[in-house]
Amino acid sequence: MATKKEALAAFRNDNNSLQNAPAAYLKDADFMLRAMEWKCNALRFAAEELTANKDFMKKAMTHHGSNCMFVHPSLFDDKEFVLFCVEHNVDSLSFAPSALLGDASYAMKLAEVNVHALSHVSSQLLADKNFMLRALKLSVHALQYASADLLEDPGFMAEASKVDEDSLIYVCAGLLRDEQSALLFATLHSGKRKRESQGLEEENKKPKTV
Repeated sequence: MATKKEALAAFRNDNNSLQNAPAAYLKDADFMLRAMEWKCNALRFAAEELTANKDFMKKAMTHHGSNCMFVHPSLFDDKEFVLFCVEHNVDSLSFAPSALLGDASYAMKLAEVNVHALSHVSSQLLADKNFMLRALKLSVHALQYASADLLEDPGFMAEASKVDEDSLIYVCAGLLRDEQSALLFATLHSGKRKRESQGLEEENKKPKTV
């Protein structure tokens, strides 16, 4: 039987060599972490008891976010673990259960970690006016995930512009073709430009330090 050192050396030269490694090695956390240092796909050979171990998989995710694909499905029922995964790879949410992604309070926590987590939450939440206005307070880029119906709603977009004036960059073309809506957003944009100009003037009035 090959030693651990020999098995690791073989893996370094052959991506598939671990499939012939002793089962005991594939259950050994230290061995698998060493193998992962050389090639991040080493976890495809790891024993289930490792991929279902939260502490081990946190180390694996810290090493490389793509290791989310090897996480045992049972761990995605753990809300704390899922938040941790999002810190390292937002697309790990593609493995999360729909119940979590449809929970408004939890989905907001995900967005607090990474606003792009909204790309994975339920479509019902993305069409929810109050949810999206809360998400907008985290980042204006939350609006890129809002439903088309919301982005075409002049009332919603007017409220959004009050939360973050940069929301106007997400105004849909359809609204701008509507005369009344176009006038509203032109007025809002004019006010934004005026405030920016005033802020620049005040900044220029400040005494310069040498």
